[in-house]
Amino acid sequence: RSEDFGQTLAVWGVASGPYLVLPLLGPGTLRDTAALPLDRYYASTGRYFSDYNIYAVGSLQLVNLRAELLDASKLADEVSLDKYIFFRDAFFSRRLDQIYDGAAPLENLDPGDDKKPAAAPKK
Repeated sequence: RSEDFGQTLAVWGVASGPYLVLPLLGPGTLRDTAALPLDRYYASTGRYFSDYNIYAVGSLQLVNLRAELLDASKLADEVSLDKYIFFRDAFFSRRLDQIYDGAAPLENLDPGDDKKPAAAPKK
């Protein structure tokens, strides 16, 4: 599984912050956007190539990601009334799955709220 520093910050209890959609980078949260420079700096693509090759590999990764998202964009056109809400909810659902490695607690399924849940109340 691919992990990133935004996931680490979430496990440490840092709130996700507002939802952002950045040009070329796509959807994210303030926490994930703040963690992005560390992710890019320590990415395996940047460690073994020269500066020119890093930009070439990064550009190819962006083009590949956009090509993979074309089908999702077509699906959103067909099934959603509001594409913004559709993509926002899909992003938060996927991100929650990434943070908890596929085992997100049921109490924690509100969009944008990825902190660990409190202990269950005693009866």
